[in-house]
Amino acid sequence: MTTLGEFHADVTLALGRSTSLAAVIPRRVAQAARWIERNYTFQYMRRQHEGSIDSTLDESNVISLYELYPKAIEKLRLISPDDDDPTTYIDLVRIDPGERGSVRAGEPGGYWLDGVNSIVLDALPEEDYTYHLHLHQYTAWQKDEDDFEHWLLDNAEDMLLFTTLWYQGVFLRDSRMIKDYKELRDTAMQTLHIAEQEIQHNDRDAVMLWTPPFPEPDWTNSVDQE
Repeated sequence: MTTLGEFHADVTLALGRSTSLAAVIPRRVAQAARWIERNYTFQYMRRQHEGSIDSTLDESNVISLYELYPKAIEKLRLISPDDDDPTTYIDLVRIDPGERGSVRAGEPGGYWLDGVNSIVLDALPEEDYTYHLHLHQYTAWQKDEDDFEHWLLDNAEDMLLFTTLWYQGVFLRDSRMIKDYKELRDTAMQTLHIAEQEIQHNDRDAVMLWTPPFPEPDWTNSVDQE
């Protein structure tokens, strides 16, 4: 596993400027990581978050997204409180808040986003629920933690390095750096995109269908048949 401290050392070596830029390197790497996550959604960013809704709260229809760093909400569903069928899901649809004149009490059927910190349900739940939230998450990048580990550091180190150096070229107003590292970044992204297609869309192992390797024998004319 590559740590962030090790990666910072690689960036310093690539820049070849001793320690004169050491103070800004962690910030540039964090900016590069966020640029990558803004432009692409990798499998590691696709997460499920589970939480609970307390119907006794005054704002029981508000689900906090604090510290989840959402990029996109894929699906929100409630788990039915029916003890006889605890696996029943209630899928909620995203709606325009302008479609609702008031918030009723009862079972929610829709939701909208309040900024990026909260989800608002279209009804005040009268029962407690567990919810599953499927979302795309940005990383809370720990730029000052040398021991910090991350998927990009292990699986897209070249992409992160070239993007960091491209960013630094912009700040240094170095047109050659900008051009060279942009080309390297784009090439690295092509190979990373191929790998992502494999894990996100290759479903060959999702369902295994068994068929005999040879045709089934026809026993109707068997010599052993009496």
